[in-house]
This record gives sequence, structure tokens and C-alpha cells, in this order.
Amino acid sequence: MNLEIVMFNMSCFSEWQKGISNRNYQVFKKLSKHPKVKRIILVDFLPFTFKRGVRNWLEDILYSPVSNKGKKIETVYKSPVSQMVKMGGFESEVYVFSTILSLISDKLVSKKLDKLLNKISCKDDKEDVKRVIWSYFPMTVDYFKNMKADLTVFDAVDNWIYHESFTNFRDSLKSNYKIIAKKSDLIFTVAKPLVGFFKELGRETQVYWISNGVDIDHFEKAKKIDSKDLPKGIKSPIIGYIGTIQDRFRVDLLEYIAKKNPDKSFLLVGPIWPGINFKKLENLPNIFITGRVQYKKAPSFLKCSDVGIIPHKTNRFITYTNSLKALEYLACGKPVVTTPGSGVERFSDLLEIANKKEAFNEAIEKSLKNNDKEKIEKRKKRLKQYDWKFKVDKMVNIILETLKQN
Repeated sequence: MNLEIVMFNMSCFSEWQKGISNRNYQVFKKLSKHPKVKRIILVDFLPFTFKRGVRNWLEDILYSPVSNKGKKIETVYKSPVSQMVKMGGFESEVYVFSTILSLISDKLVSKKLDKLLNKISCKDDKEDVKRVIWSYFPMTVDYFKNMKADLTVFDAVDNWIYHESFTNFRDSLKSNYKIIAKKSDLIFTVAKPLVGFFKELGRETQVYWISNGVDIDHFEKAKKIDSKDLPKGIKSPIIGYIGTIQDRFRVDLLEYIAKKNPDKSFLLVGPIWPGINFKKLENLPNIFITGRVQYKKAPSFLKCSDVGIIPHKTNRFITYTNSLKALEYLACGKPVVTTPGSGVERFSDLLEIANKKEAFNEAIEKSLKNNDKEKIEKRKKRLKQYDWKFKVDKMVNIILETLKQN
């Protein structure tokens, strides 16, 4: 038995190529190398606002996707509003479907996609290939009604009901999560509290907590970034943060510790979302902002940091998340200071957890002073069991076993 996976993404393939990394991307990467996966059809983030629709049309339909490291890209279907391409360079067959039809109707998306899938899989008649719909995108559930599948999987990454960017869509999300709870054959969750969330919606079985993983080789084997590529004027010790600075980021906390530590450099590697009031920090002489860097370069910046920090808000949304950053910092052997939540309590013996400003500042000092070789190796050793390969293998095994029982 082999798998054909139709994956509804929480981002676009072109965004991954530009350096964005998330659970969705990491799972896709490992699936594309899995011996049981024949093909993957990636459905780019389906736009539900006009602004996002224009962006998707310009970046993913009007212009061809960014070349996949020089590998061949074959156009399977093209219209003014949709496109499907086959991407070379993967062990499995990989297709990318982009459309703005969702601005009109999700039903149109499902029907168009189903026709294209039948065209692609028509040669599978003599093979035992099972179609699995695997969704990361709770903004649509139409596939339950209008697409054929042997199994449906929903991988819950956070709880979008409490995400500040989806405030205007909470009613739709609440309704969709109820449908997902009722109709999905399998549900994976990034955080343990999400198991309880689905239980409250009446889903008692076939819900599996599979926490985030980390690409061990990618982070452990990276070399430090060349000093000439670091922001001008930066000096040790360096306190580092990798990731997008968005609503969950505690600007007030970073401002406090930066002012308290003029002898330290604070290196922020990632873009700043529109609407985040960051002007006060940009003017501080010991804060250095690189903007977005590609995922492949992120570990090299981490290797230059003496301490990794996660100054995030503690709220209901954070309850349903699972920190990728903590895993990535620890995989590099770095000491970590983080605010509570996001599952970091599992590593309380490896990192420092503090919520109040004074305690967070003290934890940074403690981490700088107590960071010997033994502690570095202990962090790296523990993180090996969190490699994404183990996580994805577990997911695939659950899927295969469920298909056998059906």
C-alpha cells in the first residue's frame, strides 16, 4: 500500500522557497522522502480575503513558482485563476496547486482539484494507492463533501480561533472545527491542550498529540555565520531571537532587558509584521535586526548567539501552541530563556522559564554564567529524540494502520 497525499497548506510553496519554515513544511519534507508516499499534491494557502487573493495570484499563478534548485518544473494545468505544476527534484511525485477560486466558493476549489487528481492518478489502477487528504487549514472543510478520499487527516497547528490575525473569522472557524471534529478520520495535534479542545467538541478517539520536531542535522551541523555577515557594530555576548516578530512577541519585555543590559547585543533574526510598534526598540544601540533570512541560514545565526530567548505573551492562544524555537535553540546546544507556555515545561531541566521582566533578565545572566560543555551536550543529546523523521514516521504508521482497519 502506498499513499497519495493531498495536503491543504497553511502557507504557500513559494513562501517555503523564500525561507519560511513551519510544521507543515517540515512534515512535507519528510513525507516527500518516505518510501510509502507515492505522490504529494500541495494545495497552496487558499485566500479568503481580496488582499491575500491578489498576493497569491501575483506570486503563485501569474508568475511561475520559484525554481526548485534548478530542477524541472512542468505545468500540468493553467488558467487565469488557477495553476498546477509538477516539481522536479523530490523522491516522491510533488505537485503544487494554486488558485484564487476560494474567493468565490470553496466548492469550486474542491471540484477543480478533484478533476486534476483523477487525471494525475489515472495510471494507478494496478497499484494499491490510497488517497489521503491531510489538512493544516481550518478555513475550509468543503473537501469532506466534494472530494473523494480513502482517509481524511487534520493536523491542528495552534487554535486559530484565538489567533489575533483571524479575529474576524472566529465564527467560521468555530463552525469548521466542529465539522473537523465530527468528520476527520484522524486528528493530529501540535499541543496536548488541543486534544482537550477536540474532546470538548465531542471527539473522543483517534486524536493523537504529536508535538513539533526539529531537523537535527540542519541545526546541529551548521557553522557560525561569518562575522562580516553580522550586523555592523554587534559584539558579544549576543542574545538571539530567530523568527517572525508578530503579535505574540513581548516588545515591552525586550525593551526592558535591552535597556538593563547595554553591554549585551540583542540579535533579532526575522521580519517584523506590519502593525507591530517596534520604533522604540529600533533606536536602541544594542538591538540589531537582520530582517528575514532563509531557513537554511537560520542555524548559522543561532550558532553566533550566546543565549536564545523567547519573549512571548502568555495568553489563551499560546496554550494551544508548541514551541519550535525552543527545540531549534536546544538542538544547537544553546541555553534558552523563555516565557511560560508552548510546551516548554517539558524541557524545564534544560532551559530557564520566566514571565516577569526582572526574573527574565536574571535568567539571562544565569544562563551566560552557567553554560559549560556538559550542559551543551546534554541539550543536544535530549533533542535527538525529537527529530522530525521520528514524528513523521509515527504519523504515517498511524495512517497506514487506520487504512488497514477500514
